[in-house]
Amino acid sequence: MATWIQDLHLALRGWLRSPLLLSVAVLTLALGVGAATVLFSFTYTLLLRPLPYEDPDRLALVWSGTDSRPQGPMSFPDIRDLDERNRSFEAVAPLRGSNMTLTGSEGQPERLRTLWVSSRLLPTLGLEPILGRAFEPRDDQPAAAPTALISHALWQNRFGGDRAILGSTIRLNAISYQVLGVLSPALASESLGWFETGDVWLPLGLFADELPVNERGAYPGLLTIARLRPGTDIHAARRDLADVSRQLAIEYPETNKDNRFGVELLRDNLVKDVRPAILTLLAAVGFLLLITCANLAGLLLARAATRPREMALRSVLGASRWRLVRQLLTENLVLAVLGGGAGLVAALWGLKVLPTVLPQDLPHLTEVRIHGWVVLFAAGVSILTGLLFGIVPALSSSRTSHQEAFAGAGGRSTSGRRSQRLRSLLVAAELALALVLLIGAQLMLQSVRGLSSIDTGFEAEGVLSARMNLPPNKYEGFERWAGFFDQVLGRVAALPGVEQADLTSLLPLTFGANRSRVIAQDSPPEDRDAEDLVAFFQLVGPNYFQALGIPVIQGRGFAAHDDLRLEAPAPVILNQGLARRLWPEGEPVLGKRVSFEIMGDEDSRQWREVVGVVGDVRQANLDGPAVINVYVPYTHPPIFFLDSQPTVALVVKTAGDPASLTPAVRRTIAELDPEQPVYRAETLEQILRRETAYSRMVSLLLTVFAVLALVQAVVGLYGVISYSVAQRRQELSVRLALGAQPSDLLRSVLVRAARLVLIGGILGLVLAFATTRLMASLLYGVEATDPSTFLLLAAVLMTVALISSLIPAWRATRVDPVNALRTEQ
Repeated sequence: MATWIQDLHLALRGWLRSPLLLSVAVLTLALGVGAATVLFSFTYTLLLRPLPYEDPDRLALVWSGTDSRPQGPMSFPDIRDLDERNRSFEAVAPLRGSNMTLTGSEGQPERLRTLWVSSRLLPTLGLEPILGRAFEPRDDQPAAAPTALISHALWQNRFGGDRAILGSTIRLNAISYQVLGVLSPALASESLGWFETGDVWLPLGLFADELPVNERGAYPGLLTIARLRPGTDIHAARRDLADVSRQLAIEYPETNKDNRFGVELLRDNLVKDVRPAILTLLAAVGFLLLITCANLAGLLLARAATRPREMALRSVLGASRWRLVRQLLTENLVLAVLGGGAGLVAALWGLKVLPTVLPQDLPHLTEVRIHGWVVLFAAGVSILTGLLFGIVPALSSSRTSHQEAFAGAGGRSTSGRRSQRLRSLLVAAELALALVLLIGAQLMLQSVRGLSSIDTGFEAEGVLSARMNLPPNKYEGFERWAGFFDQVLGRVAALPGVEQADLTSLLPLTFGANRSRVIAQDSPPEDRDAEDLVAFFQLVGPNYFQALGIPVIQGRGFAAHDDLRLEAPAPVILNQGLARRLWPEGEPVLGKRVSFEIMGDEDSRQWREVVGVVGDVRQANLDGPAVINVYVPYTHPPIFFLDSQPTVALVVKTAGDPASLTPAVRRTIAELDPEQPVYRAETLEQILRRETAYSRMVSLLLTVFAVLALVQAVVGLYGVISYSVAQRRQELSVRLALGAQPSDLLRSVLVRAARLVLIGGILGLVLAFATTRLMASLLYGVEATDPSTFLLLAAVLMTVALISSLIPAWRATRVDPVNALRTEQ
């Protein structure tokens, strides 16, 4: 212990004699460790943190699908057969997402995310309510008394955490439900496949009378959570479900001929959208850490090259080689602790700043913090970096011979030249890795610009959206349903600053389940049986297309005389994509008749006349193709539309700031129905920004890492050239004394720098070509190996690097031959 304390004391004294080198080394390590810690915090929160379930790696999602619909909902009979025939799951629990309106004396009406769940779901997840009891099989029956489980957040925010909530009733969609328990707060930010865990859970069996529980071809939005048996992996489960799918296809060819079950681990489902982005960033921060390590090793080599006499003297005085190595490693450990501590402080600062500049729509953004595992990660990275990349300089210093150490030329030796060559190689590697990060960042920036410049088919500027759900038991039948919205639109349109107001059942760039088969009346019968022509159908009003700036290409939009409650002809409007699919380009479209149906139910067909064709809209996402849409007036929705509780959104075109109208819109609706909540009031520009949130996050962080990498690489190059000039001081002095021109010396130094930059640039281009293709799935509108980007960034890197070499090169021309030669005597 005494010896170690002595080593520590000597290490601190040694570093204090070189404060500038210590500051640069600590800053270098802090930048690398800080960036790695911040990203690992994101990675841990988004990908690695344990799910709040018992043995979560055995939880899986099961769905049903076909070739044209790879992932879709399941039918009740299929779920029952799956439960009975599978050999992979010990528990199977279906669930269905919905939303309901909470009313009562406790506060304002509130729209709640609702899950209809099997009584087996909580046991499958391995959870219990923190208060009260879970659903039992007797609660999960059609004739059971209405019961509910509420979320911890709802219990706290709406009911003040009052334990008296147990046994009391809450009113959802004008129906009273007895509260049986309060769910764990751990569920608050989680999702169960396609559904958020929700504010209220209701027994699925309670709604059996409203759902097609015995129709094998009906798919009422069901997903299944299953728990794998111990020792069964997901691959065995896939093979098992394939066997079950084949059995059902043979037994029920009419409904299950093309149907198959899909399954994946719950964790994989939750992170699949963010995994490519996070892995790309992890690779980027890995490169940054390598640059940090190379820079640190270069600094330590430079320091070691100035200490051969010190090491030789200590050796002569009796220090063993192991003692010298141990002393140098202790110095590196001190550096690692200081750099790691500074990196942790930088990470804490970064985690405070980043949420303010990152897209606010990123899920779990507010939960990112430095956990215990992250602190261990930071400590491990800094210590390993300091020790691992200090070994070579330590061994190099410890094996310097006495003859070399005490030779002339200021202690320059063969080992010093070896050290200089190694530093040069490290700098070339730094430049190569920095170029890879610069190219990756530029590709992502181009991708974000490409996404932002996409023609969405609508105008988002100045448009406010606000969503509502009208309870079917309160607004029964489309007459009352449409009548309420007539009043809403009339009053909202009269608000100051409103230019247009209308409604839609499906906002642009939002997911919707309102899809149906579309057929043309004049198409051959065999084409009518085709299942691949599936369109999003949308209820809209007469001002919808004007409010969103969607162009009418042929015919007209909807008008007041299209009120089908007066038995007017049934109109329909198609988008260009659907019109082209149904009829060849150039064939008349107006006046044609089409119909759409749900779930293969031919009785749901309603022939309607095409009165207009409008432009294509990016309905599902920005980077995918425009989908096909069919628009119908909200005054007469399809027969099947009001069977569920549809979401309807107001769209309000304003002359000023659309968000400022939100309070007025809420008040207007409350005046018409005090129990009707308005939720997710947001502008269409916010929806657009949410679509590019992950791309903007990746581009921002990659840019930050690339800039840090460039700075470190340039500093490394500057250090190498400066050290080279210092080592060649006598040589340069002699050349000046013999008549060399300063420009000759300048050229000599810059040629050395250019050689390193060229080697690093070539290595970087090769490495970038091999690695950027791995991020192809994140890019839009630009190739992962875009030549112009590669060459442009290579030129930028080389220019910046060469500029950084000008200062030490200029200093070489300012050497005073007389003083330099006198110093060397």
